[in-house]
Amino acid sequence: YLPAKKRVGWIRSEYTRYLSLNNNVDETKYYKRINTVVAVSDFAKRSFLNVHPWHPHVVTINNFMNIEIVREKAEDKSSIDPQFVKGDFTIVSIGRLDPVKQFDGILRSVIDRTQKDIRWYIIGGSRKGGSDSELKIKQDIASYKLQGKLVLLPETSNPYAYMAEADLFVHTSISETYSRVVAEAKSVGTPVVVNNFEAAY
Repeated sequence: YLPAKKRVGWIRSEYTRYLSLNNNVDETKYYKRINTVVAVSDFAKRSFLNVHPWHPHVVTINNFMNIEIVREKAEDKSSIDPQFVKGDFTIVSIGRLDPVKQFDGILRSVIDRTQKDIRWYIIGGSRKGGSDSELKIKQDIASYKLQGKLVLLPETSNPYAYMAEADLFVHTSISETYSRVVAEAKSVGTPVVVNNFEAAY
């Protein structure tokens, strides 16, 4: 649609997964008009080339992160919610309550395996109105008596302060192409556990 001499396309998803969610539409004619395809990770690049191996110019440019700002904000504890109280072992996750994040039911299996006071905080997990996933998790928290153990906290402009306070950062997504939150947690020195998806490597 643009009368440009050069066009750049940007791939931020697992391309084959994106196609399967969109009726496997054939986008070949569009990508033939794009000079350079930029992928946010090597994994995203490979996923795209699996479908369009003919494309002559596909490059990786990782999502930009200013590590110094992340570390600086991690030192600012003023935005930490009063509900955030560390236990013997404190876990932090960040993300919306969505089936792809797989938060449902995970903490129960952790608590069943230890006598420690484990606290798990999901930042960005509490929203006005609440999704079906949020309501389900709140029901599980009540039925399993996990109040104070699994806590949903609202979105914040400074999740890094929570990351820095955690003993462990847990990323439960089924799939990602480039996980900024994993890189951010690593940048403040917090150990990370992630699902076994290719981009995590």
